[in-house]
Amino acid sequence: MQQLPNNVQGALRFLRTLYAILIFSMVLDVIVAEKFGHHGATLNNLFPWYLGAVGVALLGIAFWARMTFIRPALDRLLLKPDDSASLLKWRTGAILMAVLFESLVLVGFALRFMGRAGIQSIPFYAAGIGLMLLFRPRQP
Repeated sequence: MQQLPNNVQGALRFLRTLYAILIFSMVLDVIVAEKFGHHGATLNNLFPWYLGAVGVALLGIAFWARMTFIRPALDRLLLKPDDSASLLKWRTGAILMAVLFESLVLVGFALRFMGRAGIQSIPFYAAGIGLMLLFRPRQP
């Protein structure tokens, strides 16, 4: 099993690669959902609101992870770039945020496959991909 990088440059390269793969995955999710999603199925009219609440919760958790893991770790890495505990915290927070943003896109994917209109999925797609691009890993 390959060891994760134990320096800032290696971790940054790892996180950027992971983010690129997940963004590609998100784009594929959107394409598949829009091409093969069910159209016109009848669902409870409150169901999209329930998934909207799930989306808001995912965003809340992602920003909590940013404030709890990423921000303090980046501040410490600025002072001491070889701090392995901060590096681990930064990497953990960044991976958690990426997974939560991917989950947003998957909520839109699920809506589309459950028969809802594409217009109801677009906010989830846009939020997931947009936030992934906005909060991409940067050099501390």
